[in-house]
Amino acid sequence: MKVKSRSVCQNCRQRKYSCDGKRPSCSQCIATKRDCPGYEAVTFLPPKTSGQQIISSGPLESPISREASLSLSGSSTGCLILNLSAFRWSTDEEFFALVTEYFTPYFNGQEQYGRPKKHFSTLCSPWLETVPLLLDTSRSTTLLSVSLRTLGYSIIAKGNRDRRRSQWDLCRAESYTKAVHSLSNKIAEDDGGCNESAAAIMCLCLAEWLVPTSREGWIAHIRGIGRMMEMCGPESFTGPIAHQLFIGFRPLVILEACISRQDTFLSSVEWQTIPFAFHEPSPLQTLLSHGSILPSVLRRVQTTDSLPLNERGPLCEGVIAELINTLQELDKWERSLQATINGPLCWPITSCPSSPRSSSSVAGSLWFYSLPVATAMTHLWAFRAVSFSQIAHLLSSNPALFTDTIRICLNVSGIENCHQQTVAFHRMVCQSMLYFKQGTLRYYGAASVTLPLRVTQMAICLLHVGV
Repeated sequence: MKVKSRSVCQNCRQRKYSCDGKRPSCSQCIATKRDCPGYEAVTFLPPKTSGQQIISSGPLESPISREASLSLSGSSTGCLILNLSAFRWSTDEEFFALVTEYFTPYFNGQEQYGRPKKHFSTLCSPWLETVPLLLDTSRSTTLLSVSLRTLGYSIIAKGNRDRRRSQWDLCRAESYTKAVHSLSNKIAEDDGGCNESAAAIMCLCLAEWLVPTSREGWIAHIRGIGRMMEMCGPESFTGPIAHQLFIGFRPLVILEACISRQDTFLSSVEWQTIPFAFHEPSPLQTLLSHGSILPSVLRRVQTTDSLPLNERGPLCEGVIAELINTLQELDKWERSLQATINGPLCWPITSCPSSPRSSSSVAGSLWFYSLPVATAMTHLWAFRAVSFSQIAHLLSSNPALFTDTIRICLNVSGIENCHQQTVAFHRMVCQSMLYFKQGTLRYYGAASVTLPLRVTQMAICLLHVGV
C-alpha cells in the first residue's frame, strides 16, 4: 500500500526521529526543547495496478479489468453486478481497490460546496482514506485486513449472481468470523489501537449493510463505533488520521442516537470543539453540531410522557423552547450554506439528468447542486422532521402551550401544521432517492441517505400518521 504520511513534524522528518504526532508539539520537540513547526496535511496516494492509477479525478478503471468485468445491470434497481468467475483476490491492495471502486462516487468535475478546494476529499468517505495509512502503520494489521476483506467479499456477494455466489458467501462468513474474533481480542488487550479498531468496525458495519446477517446488525456496529469513540475521548481525534475517522463516523453515531432516542456524548461542548481544534469543520459537520442535541430531547420527551398530565406543563414548555431554538439554528445554517453557492441548493426535476427514465418515475424528484450538498440537506430535513414531530406531539397533549410566540417562531397556524411539516420533510428525503440512486454514486449514494430516511420514518411513526 503506497502511502505518504504527513503526521510527522518537520523537525523529526529532517532529523529522522520517530515522531508521535502529538499537537501542538510532538514529544521529541518538547524533550529537546525545540519549537515544533507543525504538520502538513495527510496526502493519500491511491493504489496502482499494472502501472495505472485506479482512483483518479475522472472515470474510474475497474481494479478487476484484467480478468473480470464490471457492468451495470439492466434491472430497474440498477444494482452493480460483478463477473468474477476467473478472478481470485489475494492482497489487501486488491480488496482496498474493490472497496474504493464501489464506495467512491464520480464527481465529474462537480463542485462539492461553494469552496471546493477547502473541503475537497479524494474518496468522499473520510474514514476510507485512512485505511491504507492504518494498514501500513498499525502494529498488527490482522484486524483491519480481515475486516477489509469482509467488506470486499460482501460487495462481491451482493453483486455477483452466478453459480459461484455460495462460494463468495462462504468466504465472507469465514472472514467475518475472523474479524469479530480479532476485534474481540484487540479490545480485550486494550493496546490503544483505537484508530485501527474503529476503521475495522466501519468495514464490518458496511458489510452488514450490504449483506445483512441480522436485521439490526449494522446498527449494532454503529453503536460499537460510538462507544469506542467515547472511551478514547475527544483529544484522541485531533490528529490527521483520527480526525478523518471522526468526521466519517460522526453522522452515523448522531443519527443512530436519534433512532434509539438515547443521549449522545457528541452533544457536549468538548466533542463539538476539541476534535476541530486544528481542522475547520465542513458545512455538514457544523450541521451535525446543531442536530446533536436532538437525541437527548427525544429521551426527555419519553420521560415527559411517563408523567401525569398535570405535571407535564413546565417540562414540555422547556423542551419546546429548546426545539424551537434548534430549528432556528438549522435555518441559520441553511442560509449560510446558500450564501456559499451560486444557485439553488436543490430543485424539482421532470427528467433525470444522469439516465433516461420515464417522466412518471421522475416526477416529483429533487436534484441537488452536488453530492455533499445533497447529503447535508437530507440530514437537515431529518433533523427538522424530528423537531417538528416532537413539537406536534407535545402540543397535542398540552394545547394550552400553543401560544402566539410559538406560532410566530414556527410560522404555523396550528398544531396540524407541525404534523404537515414533519410529513413534508419526510417526503423531501424520499424525493431525493433518485439522485442518490445514480449509478455514478455507487453504493455511497444509498449508504449516505439510509439513516436520514430512517430518522424521518421514525418521526412519522411518532406522529401516528401515514404518508
